[in-house]
Amino acid sequence: MSMKITLNIDFDGPEIVTFDPAKVLRRIRDHFPGFQSDYSNHAYRELDVLAQYFIDHATPAAARQPIQEELRNKVARIGPVYTFTMNGSDGTPIQGVVNRYTTSFRTASTFDLALQETLIHFLRAFQVGFLTCDRQTPYFTVASSIYPTLWELNPSCDAPPPLPNDHHAA
Repeated sequence: MSMKITLNIDFDGPEIVTFDPAKVLRRIRDHFPGFQSDYSNHAYRELDVLAQYFIDHATPAAARQPIQEELRNKVARIGPVYTFTMNGSDGTPIQGVVNRYTTSFRTASTFDLALQETLIHFLRAFQVGFLTCDRQTPYFTVASSIYPTLWELNPSCDAPPPLPNDHHAA
């Protein structure tokens, strides 16, 4: 089972802010030991993959153009996109992604409770957006608000009060 903790800013939501991905990446680097990133903008990777797909499948220009334009707009809207890796306190590898609307930490297993709390407090310090936690098995994904997830794992855990704009997914 894998786990992902994410701070999201809703593109269609009331916020008039986005993350500065480079600044967020620096904060992560300064806060978490074992941080590594190639500092490359990965936003255009999807465009490269799509271009190769069109070449491989001899897609006519009329069919390619609207899809490519939509993807270029998405890349411009969410980019830059930076990826990083770091290790949990027990050495578990953690992968992450930062863009204008999302900052997330993912592990192939689950985060231990102390690391979950550290990540949550780190992300809440941005004071924007809403937190989610996704737990994935080979068969399904369970998405939920981060605080009920912590209470499920440790019912005696005192979760900090939610920010006014925290959303609780069903």
